[in-house]
Amino acid sequence: MLILKVIIMYSIYALKKALVHPIFTAITAINYIAMYKDIIYIKKALKSKFSEEDFKRYAIGASAGLKEVALYVLVRKYKPKVIIETGVANGLSTYFILKAIKRNGYGKLISIDYPNYNKEGFITSEGKVDTVYIPSGLQPGWIVPQSLKEGNVWDLMIGKSSELLPKIKEDFDMFIHDSEHSYANMMFELEWAASRMKNGIIICDDANQNNAFADFVKRHEKQIQSLRTPLAAIRFNGNI
Repeated sequence: MLILKVIIMYSIYALKKALVHPIFTAITAINYIAMYKDIIYIKKALKSKFSEEDFKRYAIGASAGLKEVALYVLVRKYKPKVIIETGVANGLSTYFILKAIKRNGYGKLISIDYPNYNKEGFITSEGKVDTVYIPSGLQPGWIVPQSLKEGNVWDLMIGKSSELLPKIKEDFDMFIHDSEHSYANMMFELEWAASRMKNGIIICDDANQNNAFADFVKRHEKQIQSLRTPLAAIRFNGNI
């Protein structure tokens, strides 16, 4: 029953992967229930800033942390020292990444966001509309409470990933793509991470948007080990 409650909240695409990876799905379900207070906090925060119409139109918070809890599970399991995340928006993923870092007792998150405040969404480089937006007057990651920011564990950089990623000189062992899901941008970010990563985890959100992630995996197949998770996540060995 517990697993069923979680599975029915997945999209059809994610549902297929969830069924293929029942162990990870079960672990995610258990953590989802254990972190229900966090889920309630997020739902209330979103509802305080978005209208009911927005929820229906944009499916804001439809999973209310389900996919993000899966990220939490991965951060808890692999305990990365430095995580780079592209795409923050309202901060759901950021919340759970920082929550995992706090539970791990160490770690740092570097986030890059090019915020969109237009309710009509923004046009990607491929001409598609991305409806993710931040309510006017709020900053990227506004949903993250101060308690998860303490200890200088989070650096937020505002701008395009194509301009900011090359400026990062710090070593990292986890990379999460969740910014513009165009083929060109996804491939740029994945290849940048591969060129800099010595050994670690690469996660690609909405990998089904195009063939970028699949092409990247084929290109680096000797350096990649797939992880048993519904998320598009791999272990990358940059030493090969």
